Amino acid sequence: MGIFLTQIGFTVGEAAPIASLPEIAQPTEVLDRLTRGGLTNFRQSDLPAWQLAADSARLTLDSSATAAVDLVVYATDSFWGSDEHELDAARFLQAAGLERTPLIGVGLAGCANFAVAMRTAEACLRGGDATTALIATTDVCPPGQRLLGGGIGVLSDGSATCVATTRRPEQGLQLLGTTMAVEAGLHALTPDSDPMAMAMATARGVHRAATALYEKTGLRPEDFSYLVTNNYIESSLKIFANTAGLPFDRTYRGTVAGYGHCFAADALINFATMASERILEPGDRVLAIVAGYNSWACMAFSII
Repeated sequence: MGIFLTQIGFTVGEAAPIASLPEIAQPTEVLDRLTRGGLTNFRQSDLPAWQLAADSARLTLDSSATAAVDLVVYATDSFWGSDEHELDAARFLQAAGLERTPLIGVGLAGCANFAVAMRTAEACLRGGDATTALIATTDVCPPGQRLLGGGIGVLSDGSATCVATTRRPEQGLQLLGTTMAVEAGLHALTPDSDPMAMAMATARGVHRAATALYEKTGLRPEDFSYLVTNNYIESSLKIFANTAGLPFDRTYRGTVAGYGHCFAADALINFATMASERILEPGDRVLAIVAGYNSWACMAFSII
């Protein structure tokens, strides 16, 4: 049974220069590092995470697609600012036109939440519990916390959605495989206190996930035309590419400067942007690597 992704949509906050953020204005070497790494703007929204997700879902779904959706997988780690998480999920469903659609909430993998949502949707689709799922990932950043530890990126507010289905679409992506790796002991470290240990742990985690993916799918690094990953600074993206065995020039970086790091939405935002720029062609294979604080995932896709 094939699993396909289609109808990607995303909604992000308004663009603002990273230089306007007080948490990175001083010391100046932090801003210099981010700028050299390819960052220019971040995205800031006054909307709650559920409303960003609803706006994105309306871009993904038309009336016919809404009727076909029989499952929602909703991924977020934005649990601050509201103690009404169940009600927020209901608000999202109503605003998206999916009032009677079962929703599974997933999270706790940070910026790797898209992989958790993908694996959850895949399990339900393969198990026969659903035929068409809406995947939504949405997060907003608390004030003053946009600078990622170790200075590897700047957090932005955004949501991305897509349809996962067993029905082959005319255009989209086919999932070829997904794997995850976890290193729970990293809870005792921070990127600022021990950046080398965190970088080494990240490289090990990506290597484990990529090795498992290659074994699972029979694919090799040279089989992939592009690498899509989180919108971090260039030095971090090079770690991902090198560890996975891909040349760095296959890494798509077209949204890093303008969007910053939209939590777990980055991969879908990059896929949508690559499609709109006509970079992807049928038959291309894309490796997606997403990372949380202590979890990493690799996903292989084929363009249809």
